[in-house]
Amino acid sequence: LTPEEELQSGIDQLRKKNYSKSKQIFENFINNNPKNNLSGTAHYWLGKIYLFEKNYRNAALTFGEGVQNFPKSIKAAEMSYELVISLNQMGKNDEACKTFLLLKDNYKNSKFAKDPKQIIEKLNCETNN
Repeated sequence: LTPEEELQSGIDQLRKKNYSKSKQIFENFINNNPKNNLSGTAHYWLGKIYLFEKNYRNAALTFGEGVQNFPKSIKAAEMSYELVISLNQMGKNDEACKTFLLLKDNYKNSKFAKDPKQIIEKLNCETNN
């Protein structure tokens, strides 16, 4: 399979709610295509599966790695946002607030960077903005 076809097969398995198979496909994709920009998308979907499983630590690690390694990925802003959610679920509010501020700085034009007040209020972030 081409990288595009492999990624699509993971997404197809996800749509069929075959989470363990899609997780395996995304993990293999990331390992086999470490420099391919589509790995950013694979990180995103793998992180979403971890969130679904309430495995917040692995979700945070996956989203963080995805954003760090693929900052220009089509899913980078959304991964940053999901990283905020994962950190919050782990009780790491300071880190979540700092990550949200980075999201706002790095992805100003993204809908995920527009401050829905609920996030700042829910996280109880102290902001100067």
